[in-house]
Amino acid sequence: MKKFLLSLLVVALLAMTVAGVVSAQGDPVDVWPFEDGATFNVAEGDSIHIWWGWLATTRGLVRTYLNAWTASYQLTNVDTGQVWLSLDPAQAHARWSPIMRLTPADVGLVCASPFHYVSDWEGGEFQLPAGTYELVTVWSQSRPVNDGWHTCADAVTGEPMASPPSLYRPESGDWTVTIIVE
Repeated sequence: MKKFLLSLLVVALLAMTVAGVVSAQGDPVDVWPFEDGATFNVAEGDSIHIWWGWLATTRGLVRTYLNAWTASYQLTNVDTGQVWLSLDPAQAHARWSPIMRLTPADVGLVCASPFHYVSDWEGGEFQLPAGTYELVTVWSQSRPVNDGWHTCADAVTGEPMASPPSLYRPESGDWTVTIIVE
């Protein structure tokens, strides 16, 4: 599970690098649903952007992941009970982007494959009033998925990204992240 979450974090960081996203006052705060237990602090008036993605060494591995993955999402103000976002698995699945190609070297990797492929999931962008919110993701992966990360290493350190075979077994669970707007 730790390797799975690390892969998701790398995807989020890689996607920001590829898109040229920089942090500045007024930019949306990226909230990643998979960071179970994390707290995101947001200034009132700033927007949050709920998203994440899946990166793999082939288009087929991304497609396999998307076919195996289901999730529902709910963003709720814990003080008032008001629901700001509620997506059942079918609604959530429709928010995956088309599979896009990128070059590993552009994001600091050396890989056996000259290209990687990614699909991003967009939960939306919200400007929330002051309060405490929880984003709960209930997810399931129906079959084993390989992302090919074992064929990649950090371009600077040479450290492998994963041990072979970088296979994620079927499992399910839930993630909860807290968003504090003040």
